[in-house]
Amino acid sequence: MGRSVRALAQTAIWHQGVLAINVAGLMVTARLLPAEAFGLYAIAFTVFQFAAVLVQFGQDAHLIRGRAVTLAPDALATALGVSVATALVAVAILLGTAATFTSLDLLSDLTPLLAIVAGTVAVLPPILILEASLRRDLQTALIVRIDLACAAIQVAGAIALAVWGAGAAALIGGLFASTVARLLLLLVGHPDRPALRPRLTEWRAAFRFGGTYTATGLLPRASVMLRTMLLASVAGPAALGLLNRAQTLSRLADTAMVDGIKPMVLPVMAAALREGGTGARVYLTKVDHLVAVMWPAAIVIAILAEPLVEVLLGTGWTDTVPLVRILALAILAYPFTRMSTKFFAAIGEEGVMLRIQIVQQVIGFALVAGAAFHSIEAVCVALVAAAWIKAFRIARAVRSLTPYDPGAMRRIQARAAALAAAAALGPAVLTAGGVAGPVATLALGGAAAAAGWSVCAMLTRHPLLVQARRLLGV
Repeated sequence: MGRSVRALAQTAIWHQGVLAINVAGLMVTARLLPAEAFGLYAIAFTVFQFAAVLVQFGQDAHLIRGRAVTLAPDALATALGVSVATALVAVAILLGTAATFTSLDLLSDLTPLLAIVAGTVAVLPPILILEASLRRDLQTALIVRIDLACAAIQVAGAIALAVWGAGAAALIGGLFASTVARLLLLLVGHPDRPALRPRLTEWRAAFRFGGTYTATGLLPRASVMLRTMLLASVAGPAALGLLNRAQTLSRLADTAMVDGIKPMVLPVMAAALREGGTGARVYLTKVDHLVAVMWPAAIVIAILAEPLVEVLLGTGWTDTVPLVRILALAILAYPFTRMSTKFFAAIGEEGVMLRIQIVQQVIGFALVAGAAFHSIEAVCVALVAAAWIKAFRIARAVRSLTPYDPGAMRRIQARAAALAAAAALGPAVLTAGGVAGPVATLALGGAAAAAGWSVCAMLTRHPLLVQARRLLGV
C-alpha cells in the first residue's frame, strides 16, 4: 500500500501544476473569446469525451485489473487492436457527421470542430496502451511530467489560435496539439515500450469485459452530449457557455484532487485488492479522503464565487456567479459517486454500475430537459438533484455488495462537516466585511480557508495528515 499511496500522491502533487497552467489559460481565453465560443466548445468537447470512451473500449481497465504479475504480449496486442477498430468507427462517424452538417448547412460553426475532434480521436489508441502499461505497474513519474508538458502545450496552442481569430476552434485545436504531443513523448520516454502491433488474438475476453465497461462509461457521456445539444438549441450557445464556465469553476476542487489521480485510481484499487484489502475498506477510504477536501472546497467556492469569477473570468462573466453557487451543492455529492465505475470494476461487479447508469441517465436527462425550458438557473438545480440521486443509489449498491459499518460512514461525514465549517469561517467573515478588492478577497479568503482546514484536520487527526507525514518521513 505504501507504493500505491506514493503513486497517488505523486500524481496529485504534479497535477496541481497542470491545474495552475489550465487556470492561467482560462483567465486568458475567457477574455479573448465570447460565451458563444465556449458553448460551441462545450458541444465539441462532449462529443470528444464520448468518442474517447468508445475508443478505449475498457481496454486500459482490462489490462490494469488483470491478476497476472506481468502483461502478456497477446493481451497488449489485442487491446490495441480493439482500440484501433473502435477508433476507425468513431472517426468515420465524426467525419460523416461533419460532412452532413456542411451539405445541409446546419451548425456550420461546429463542422471544423468535429473535424479536429476526429483527428484527435485517431491518435488515442497507442496512447491507451502505452499509458496503461505504465499505470498498471504504478510507474507515475513519466506520466505526470508528460501531463504537465501537454497542459502547457494545450494552453499555449489555444491562446495562440484564439489571438489568431480561430474562435471556438482554438480550444479544440489546443486539445489536438496536446494529444499529439502526448503520443510523441510517450514513444520517446517509455522505458519498456511494448510493441504496437494491433491484433485480436484474445478478443473474446477483451470484448466481454469491454462491452459492459464501455456501456457504463458511454451512458453518462451520451446523456451529457444530448443534454448539451438540447441546451444549445433551447437556451442558445451563449447560455451554454455560461453554464460551461460555471461548471469549470464549481469543479475546481474536483479537478484539483480527483482529475489528477483518476488515471491511477483503478491501478491502486486493483493493487490493494491483490494485496488482501477488502472492498469495504477501499470504498470507505476513498470517501473519507474525498469528503475531507471536496466538502470544504465546495462551501468555500460558493462563498467566494463573486471574486472567483471576477478574477478568473473577468467582469463580463458576472452572470455565472449564481450558477457557481448552485452547482457547488452538487460537488458535495461527488465523493460518493466519483471513481465508482473503477471501484465496481476492481471488485468484479462492473454490471452493477451499468444498471445504475441506465436508470440514472434517464432520471438526469428528464430533470435537465424539463428545467431547460425555464432558465439556466433551473438547469443548475436539476443537475444538483441528479447528482444527489446518483449518490444515494451508488451508496446503497456499494453497501449491499461490500457491507460496511454505517457508524464508520457517519463518523467520516461528521469529520468532513467539521472541516468544512472550519474552512468556511474565515472566507465568510472576510466577504461579509466587503473591505477588500476581488484579488485580495480571493487570496485572503483562500489562505484563511486553508488555515482553518489545517487546524481542524490536526485536531481531528485526519488520515490525510497521517499519509502526508508518512510521505514526508515525519
